[in-house]
Amino acid sequence: MTQHNVQLFTLSQPQQRIWYTELVYPNCNTSTIITTVKIKGTVRIDALQEAMNRVVAQNDSFRIKITVRDGIPYQYVEPFAAQSIETLQVTPEEAELWG
Repeated sequence: MTQHNVQLFTLSQPQQRIWYTELVYPNCNTSTIITTVKIKGTVRIDALQEAMNRVVAQNDSFRIKITVRDGIPYQYVEPFAAQSIETLQVTPEEAELWG
């Protein structure tokens, strides 16, 4: 099966459970792992962005998407597209207030 010239694959059992949980509890992000990293000092945003894009480009698992056909979920790997990092400029004093 294909979707826009992309090969579709069945979901593994764990993926099916995650998909079903997301259906039962929409917009709860029950299967999302989130973290925050504090970096002190100067950061080259262009280098960080390039590194992140390389990791995503080289690892298909970061680009897995799910689509549904006739009520059955399938996965496919979305082609790589470079992403940009959204940044927020703050003063050292503002950053200190955030802890």
